[in-house]
Amino acid sequence: MTQSTESEFVTLLRDRGEQLRSEAAKIDEQRAYLQAEYTRREAQLRERVERLEEELLHIDQILELRDGSRPQGQVSPPPISKVRNIEDAVYNMLASEGHGIHYRTILERLNGSGVVVPGKNPGATLVSQLIRDGRFSRPKQRGVYALREWAPNAKNVGARGRKPRRRTRLNA
Repeated sequence: MTQSTESEFVTLLRDRGEQLRSEAAKIDEQRAYLQAEYTRREAQLRERVERLEEELLHIDQILELRDGSRPQGQVSPPPISKVRNIEDAVYNMLASEGHGIHYRTILERLNGSGVVVPGKNPGATLVSQLIRDGRFSRPKQRGVYALREWAPNAKNVGARGRKPRRRTRLNA
């Protein structure tokens, strides 16, 4: 390769590098814009859902008073919790408590605060949801759940010390 051909090649590579840097910068700008737009739109939708939940609560309360199922002046607790999901409710509960709590106690408190855990076996559903969420850990006591931030080196809730199963051959 001659020196002039080599310098042309280097120039072409530098030009292409600048084009790629410029395109990457444009994409980063678009990504930042889309993230900001997403955050703004998500906040709008949350506010709308809260307004709809409030309106629904008022309608339910009016219907209860009209049907006479509750004495006047007494209002039923809101059926829809302000907490977005069960995991957030458990997180808030554990954070305010400051120590681990048995899942049955967590379930009782959730039900008492109006957060309903669905399923045929709500306890199993709750444990299943806590296992999938990385914010929780299970200390040494069985059935007790705590926040991972209290023991960052703790194993994942769902991790168990099982040995892998050995496959055995069936003699036929």
